[in-house]
Amino acid sequence: MTICFCLMFLYPSWGFMQPRYDYRIQRNNIFQNPRTVTSSTHIIVYSSTAAPGRSEGRMGAREKKSKIHNSGKKEKSYDVVTSSRYLAVMALMKQAKKKNCSASTVLESDKQFSYLKDRRDRAFAKLLVTTVERRKGQIELVLNDCIKKHRKNKFALLVRAALQVGVAQLLFLETPQHAALKETVEVLRTYGLHTDNDISEQLIKFANGVLRHVSRNVEEYRNAYKPTENLAQWFREKLIADWGEEKTGKIAEQYMKTPHYLDLSFKVAVDAIAEDNFLSEHNITFDILPHGTVRIQDFNGLVSDIPQYDDGDWWVQSASAATPAISLISALGALGKDPGDFRVVDMCAAPGGKTAQLLSAGYEVTAIEANARRCRRLNENLERLKFRHCKVETTFGQDWMPTKNPVHGVLLDAPCSATGTGIRRPDILQKEESDIPELLKTQQALCEHCIDNVLKKGGVLVYATCSILREESEDCAHRMLARSEGVSVRTLPFEKGEIAGFDGAIDENGWLRVLPGCLDGALKDCDGFFVARFIVDS
Repeated sequence: MTICFCLMFLYPSWGFMQPRYDYRIQRNNIFQNPRTVTSSTHIIVYSSTAAPGRSEGRMGAREKKSKIHNSGKKEKSYDVVTSSRYLAVMALMKQAKKKNCSASTVLESDKQFSYLKDRRDRAFAKLLVTTVERRKGQIELVLNDCIKKHRKNKFALLVRAALQVGVAQLLFLETPQHAALKETVEVLRTYGLHTDNDISEQLIKFANGVLRHVSRNVEEYRNAYKPTENLAQWFREKLIADWGEEKTGKIAEQYMKTPHYLDLSFKVAVDAIAEDNFLSEHNITFDILPHGTVRIQDFNGLVSDIPQYDDGDWWVQSASAATPAISLISALGALGKDPGDFRVVDMCAAPGGKTAQLLSAGYEVTAIEANARRCRRLNENLERLKFRHCKVETTFGQDWMPTKNPVHGVLLDAPCSATGTGIRRPDILQKEESDIPELLKTQQALCEHCIDNVLKKGGVLVYATCSILREESEDCAHRMLARSEGVSVRTLPFEKGEIAGFDGAIDENGWLRVLPGCLDGALKDCDGFFVARFIVDS
């Protein structure tokens, strides 16, 4: 039972409504932190039970608000608790205005997000945002079914974002209904406390009514629309044209999963990792995937907290992203020479995972990165990994020319739509198609430059993308083989067993095509990737 005692002081000069202002502020604090006594307001509340649902923002991110006295003096400031739900709604609203960024990026750049003291509150805010991004198509169809007439007003984006967060909790997260309803609607009530721009009670009642309607029809709405509805229309149509409806359905199902794992690549061989108990000693559950990637299970923390981070023994790299470097190492290794005798180039190298793989194998590596900011990140990562002998150049790959010594191998992980990374980047699912034509030109220009101007005769080109669109991957590889001018190339096909666990991804051309959700075992949870390997003939 909750026992509350309220003491209210009225100041004549403030008028009758001032205690109501205090009540609204303290009411928000009660929902977020029921056991806290806030002496700076004029209501003192004691609660003997926790608030219903998730007790987010227990200490919270607090924003100071002040009330101006009628005489012009500034009164005591008030503590307004910033909850996980509030930050999620703000991020989605701001993203709707910006368009060219993900809501997750907006959330993480919000100072109030970093002020949340409890890691679980930050994780919950991010879960809310990524779930809305991941399920946006389904959520919008549900809301469109509930709202027959859309009225434009200055709070339209805010209310829509709050409704998206509410529906995400009701249909796709294990949030108690009463908490999802009350706490989400409360975001709208407290918006005015953060911004001094109050929302009308009519809009708040409207939002409450919509969410209550959804709560009464959860199963119906949850099963009303397929996961493929979360893909942008152009994206869905291209996937069906490329892979058929069955595989497109599997891909969409896979993209609806929230990843609870983290993939790492190590400098040492997997046998040494299995024998070393340093992860187990820290109660970290992990699996070693067939091709050597170490997958940490149930990861929900800081990467820098993982043992041996400062020692530079490992780096974050998704399981699929490790395959292009393995492909090049395998091809050059078959020539029977010492790795130190080979000079290789990693085009478009940032953030440096593939560069680190090549350096770990003993090759002389030059890393090329066009973007200065990403190049700084590349250098920082190589410094942490203690790879100080790698030459890094900031320039466009299609402009870089070798100055001395022949180049035996090039790893070209080309700029692409990143449509294969929807598990980790749900904003990709609603990506716009407009930048695809420019990407296609860049991919072809990079390939032709590497073949004509960088590689020696007999050199190996590994062309890779994290795209699941044929036009960026298989079609580009076919164009390289069909060239009528310049240096010719031929496919160096993948052999069964060459990359353990990926035999099922080898296609009829001898290339590697990984589709999310379409491999067996643990590799079902992989990013989409394409890898083709060529030898320069003449």
